[in-house]
Amino acid sequence: MVGNTSLTITSKIIGKLRHEKKYEQELQILANDETKELGKLSICLRYKSNEFQAQADDDIYALQKIYYDVFETDMDTVQQKSEAVERELLKSQKDFLKTMKKLHYLRCAHKQVSYDLGLLRKQKNDFDDENDKLRDKIKQSNDVKEIHIHIDLLKQTDQGIDVLRQKFVQISNKLTFERSVYNELSEHYFHIEQQIQRSKEIQKDIEEVKKAKQLQEFHMHRGEDLIPHIENLKNTIDSQESIIQNLQEHIQTHLKSQDRVTEKDLRVRIEQLQHEKQILTEKERQINEIYKINKGDLNYKQFMEFKKEEKISENPEEIKFFQRKNEKLLREIEELTKELEYINQEADTKRSQVANKNFDVQMDNFDRNQIMFEIERQENAARSLQEQLIISSRKYGQELAELKIKRSLLDNLLEAHELSGKDYI
Repeated sequence: MVGNTSLTITSKIIGKLRHEKKYEQELQILANDETKELGKLSICLRYKSNEFQAQADDDIYALQKIYYDVFETDMDTVQQKSEAVERELLKSQKDFLKTMKKLHYLRCAHKQVSYDLGLLRKQKNDFDDENDKLRDKIKQSNDVKEIHIHIDLLKQTDQGIDVLRQKFVQISNKLTFERSVYNELSEHYFHIEQQIQRSKEIQKDIEEVKKAKQLQEFHMHRGEDLIPHIENLKNTIDSQESIIQNLQEHIQTHLKSQDRVTEKDLRVRIEQLQHEKQILTEKERQINEIYKINKGDLNYKQFMEFKKEEKISENPEEIKFFQRKNEKLLREIEELTKELEYINQEADTKRSQVANKNFDVQMDNFDRNQIMFEIERQENAARSLQEQLIISSRKYGQELAELKIKRSLLDNLLEAHELSGKDYI
């Protein structure tokens, strides 16, 4: 039976396929002259999307079909449609998990196939190299066999012997030439090797210079970053004078704001402070005279005399603290001086004993050297104590300089009391 029929797939049919996933229709089979019906043909078209975006659109459309209307007021209907949507979502999630599992399997398989392919390529290259080597060995072996056969044929005649001699001379000359080339290349190679070693050392030096340059640039940048901080410190140091001035003004203001004392007590206090000032001035003059006489060093006897002089009564706590430190230094100087005198006496005694004693000519040189070593040790100890005495004296001078500073502060207090007394009057 021969007939024909036709089906036109329109956009309407495609839309219906997209929505319903299935399209069925019966078609008539007509004769060639289209006058007689020969039969019927039932067709069934099914829709299946392969692209990801198309599948996503289909899923969205399927959910939209079962989703409830936003204006729906019946909660049962909303719940039923929500459950249907949830079932579709669970189904889609299961499909998604299956697809991801399949994708993971394909990726792992692809990695394994890539690894196996690379391994096979490497094996193929190794086999090719091995085949080339075997082929070269076979070729060399065949060449050697052919040469032996050729030699066996030529040596049977006199003319062949002459040919072999000529070839032997040619091969000998070629060998000599190749050997000379090899020797020349060897010498050139050793020369180049030295140059390469030298170039490596130069490259290493260049790398060290680069590192040093980078380190220097780092320190330069760090110094540049520290410039603002240094300038701030400089400005802070320059502003110390104004801070001290403000502090003095604050002290004066604080003194003025204290409880007013009677005029009689104030006068007594001022006279007492003036007396203490005179005593400190006299002490300073005496100390300067002692320094001038001793050229920067201090004598113990002069210290003792200076110590027995009149002391300042009712000093502030800070001046008393420095007085205690000065007395401690005086005691240390006294002990060091006594020890120095004792060591000097022992050294003089040993020198006199060594000078007055009549040494025997047969006396052992070791005993004499030991005695001289003991004398030198005592002298070194005396010099060391003398240096300690000088250091202690200089330290005492520093303490006296601090006393001068305290005296200037006392002068400021006197001026402040005088000003407060005038204000009171």
